[in-house]
Amino acid sequence: MKKYRIRKLINGYKLGREFRNKTLVAIPKTNESVMVIFDDGVMYITNWNERLAERSFEDKFGRNKKYTLGYFEWRPSEQIPLI
Repeated sequence: MKKYRIRKLINGYKLGREFRNKTLVAIPKTNESVMVIFDDGVMYITNWNERLAERSFEDKFGRNKKYTLGYFEWRPSEQIPLI
């Protein structure tokens, strides 16, 4: 299981109107389960397909690569179930 300690949560309105009342976390695309840690909260993501949105970005360090972030609703102490 990968662990990600995030620095900030994302207001959903930044992704679009349909997410305006949600608080989101963004994590890099992976096939592994992820434990997301923010302040005192922990959230487990076990299925990448449960993401609300996905965006790809150019690598800002000039490595000629793209990376993909998945956006999930922040629900600490809950587990998104496997399908």
